Amino acid sequence: ILPMFVMDVLGDIVGLPGLFVAGLFSGALSTISSGLNSISACVLEDVIRIYFKSYMKESRARIVSQVLALMFGVVCLALTYVASKLGSILQAALSLFGMIGGPLLGVFSLGMFFPWANKWGAYCGLFGSLLLMFWIGVGAAVVKPPYETAIRSTEYCNITAFDNDTVAALLATSVPPPVTDRDATYPLYTLSYMWYSATAVLTCIVVGLIVSFLTGATDPKDLDPKVVCPLFDIMFPFLPERILKPLRFGVNHQQTRDKGDDSAPDKSLDDSSNGRVLAETDFKTAQEDKSEYAYENVAATK
Repeated sequence: ILPMFVMDVLGDIVGLPGLFVAGLFSGALSTISSGLNSISACVLEDVIRIYFKSYMKESRARIVSQVLALMFGVVCLALTYVASKLGSILQAALSLFGMIGGPLLGVFSLGMFFPWANKWGAYCGLFGSLLLMFWIGVGAAVVKPPYETAIRSTEYCNITAFDNDTVAALLATSVPPPVTDRDATYPLYTLSYMWYSATAVLTCIVVGLIVSFLTGATDPKDLDPKVVCPLFDIMFPFLPERILKPLRFGVNHQQTRDKGDDSAPDKSLDDSSNGRVLAETDFKTAQEDKSEYAYENVAATK
């Protein structure tokens, strides 16, 4: 579609459509070649070298990598025909990512930003979000929108906009279109696939917090500050302490900073510092030994 758009809009400019299309295809080929080479290198290092042949010459490894890249290229070329028969492959991919990746993002967000969450809330939020999103995704693919017959009568049209003086119109009887009964859950299936991830995250957080408070929420004071992200301290560090302290919800993030500051001086010196100190000590000892040896020699001579 994009090359055709360029030819229609920029077709009058000599050379520009060809340059644009060439740049577009070169970028696509560069991306595809990088992906194929990466896949072949991963298979070579993680599969062939580990399970089949641990030692392989570089020349043979290069040939194997090229053959693998060619094989994966043929597979990708064959999959383009399959993808053309699948309809909107992008919509299917985003829908699947929203149904699976959304609940995972939700459970991580629940644990990172909400110190009251416990394990039961995380479990219930994760599985509840997964069930809801699979219900919506599968239902949207299976349940089709109802077919509604359009109104073909002009009975309720504005008389000033339309005038019909035929006898057939006077003798005709208008029949209202049949009302299609819809399921109460049908509005869920009309949710756009672009909102699957946001819906899954919100569902996981809400369900997780409710279950956490019902089963005994975690006390933020007893929580390790390292497992909770100080969101407001990171996003709004310019706010005064009297505002930031309530936004920490009882988590003592200052304790982590104090421990980090106190532990810093207790760290031992690195190898270079130790080596430098030892060298200076040995040099001073050698100088003292040398002076004592010279004094003993002078005394013996006398």
